[in-house]
Amino acid sequence: MPDFLIDANLPVKISIWESERFIHVSNIDPSWDDETLWQYAKTNNLTIISKDKDFLVYESSRVTPYNTSSY
Repeated sequence: MPDFLIDANLPVKISIWESERFIHVSNIDPSWDDETLWQYAKTNNLTIISKDKDFLVYESSRVTPYNTSSY
């Protein structure tokens, strides 16, 4: 089960992400907008990894998707 959801603005092929703990949005649905990505992460208890500044707006206005498992 993944812990992290990688946003579309980051490359799919990074060696650390080639683990069952990570899932890239392109493997789910590359057409998702930020709101859909946010809701999916929240529903599935995933931490979003992104360089998109739009997520700062979500963080300040909504409950941040985060995972409480130990790393």
